[in-house]
Amino acid sequence: MSDPSYGRHTLTFHEPGVVDMVVRGDLSGDEMRQFLETVARFSRGRPHLLGIADLGEGGSVSIEARKIAADFTPRIPFRVLAYYRASFQMRLTTKLTLVASQLMSLGGGAPTGCEIRFFTTESEARAWIDERLRVLYPAFVSSS
Repeated sequence: MSDPSYGRHTLTFHEPGVVDMVVRGDLSGDEMRQFLETVARFSRGRPHLLGIADLGEGGSVSIEARKIAADFTPRIPFRVLAYYRASFQMRLTTKLTLVASQLMSLGGGAPTGCEIRFFTTESEARAWIDERLRVLYPAFVSSS
């Protein structure tokens, strides 16, 4: 799968199931839908995904984008989400959207049971993702 971009936002995929996301500027409903549809395609056949997102250049997230994320995210098997460089506003928006997603999923599917952490730096976030990758995909990590 190629690494797509949506406006200034980008996704990068790594085996066995890591999704790198970079949000630059405002995030519209259409961009959120495209983001999540692409991630959902990548998730097919994978028991879980690990996501790492750079929110340092993120702007506002439209109400439509938040609704789409809350509705769509439970269909993606995220097990681990690491966010870094997020402003207070972006952290708050992200947390509220994830809570709404959990409520809409009625306790089933991701992100329920998903480990979520916020970090100051990319290196801290990547270290945690690498640790979780060793636990969730030990065969893949030991063979690479």
